[in-house]
Amino acid sequence: EKKRLNLKIEDLNLKIEDLTSEVAHKQALLIKTEDARAKLENIVRSRSSIERDLKLAHHDRLAMEQELLGVRMYLISAAADRLHSTAHVLRLHPLSAQAGEGVSWDPRGEGVSW
Repeated sequence: EKKRLNLKIEDLNLKIEDLTSEVAHKQALLIKTEDARAKLENIVRSRSSIERDLKLAHHDRLAMEQELLGVRMYLISAAADRLHSTAHVLRLHPLSAQAGEGVSWDPRGEGVSW
């Protein structure tokens, strides 16, 4: 009877060791899972930050494009005004324009002089 009880005790001790090993393994898995979750949260935060920065950069780009468009429109308007004044002067002095005398175009864009 004593021998049988000792075998049961040994069997229970082996089961305790197995369960202890299993608990340690599951604790290690839990730690790895928590680490992975923390890394994933950092990735999500980083992604949100990157998306926010991209939206700001896109907004800045649109603002710069709009400003550039305004500058282009100003330059086109100024060029049209100069062409209009040149045409006006040529209409007022058609003989000089035909002869090429006294009328010159300033290459700096200052307009027509004679």
